[in-house]
Amino acid sequence: MTRHLILSTLGLLLLPMVCLRAEEAPNLVPNPGMEETAAGEKPVPTGWSSIGNLLDVQSTDEAHEGSQALEIRTPRDRVNGWVRSQVFRVDPNTLYRVRVAILARGDDGRAVPFYGVRVYESEEGWNPPDGEPYLITWETGVDNGREWQIKEGTFRTRESVKWVYIGLLVDAATPGVVLLDDVSMSKAP
Repeated sequence: MTRHLILSTLGLLLLPMVCLRAEEAPNLVPNPGMEETAAGEKPVPTGWSSIGNLLDVQSTDEAHEGSQALEIRTPRDRVNGWVRSQVFRVDPNTLYRVRVAILARGDDGRAVPFYGVRVYESEEGWNPPDGEPYLITWETGVDNGREWQIKEGTFRTRESVKWVYIGLLVDAATPGVVLLDDVSMSKAP
């Protein structure tokens, strides 16, 4: 009888935690795990692209979770380049949490290409309006190369924002590869 009472009480105490977890905010990023790919000579995750085709971007099976990730190979003949998500809708003046899994390694033991993850306001198109981007994380040449790292941050959208995209800046002058996977952006609790 006492055991049953203890287990029942414990179950009642844990129930609100289970219910809160089930109501987590949805991920707004299209194709966040890079699982959907567009057909072609070099398959690229659907909804992700290189701005100006400055970087060698393709899908890879070296994933953090699931079966695919976005691989960005940096050539030696460029200064830098951007990879970006598709534009998606957000609410103005709202706190959001962004989380990405990144694995980066330089060629020949060199430092990894520099990279930064930012969220840009958009107007249902490619170009951001005036204003600074929301800086989520910035790394400067640390060669981890062996383990996925989780980078995350929070930011509040401006009063006028309705659309955003996530961008990854890569220093293409430093040869190497950056893998991106499991990108999420959701309303922060």
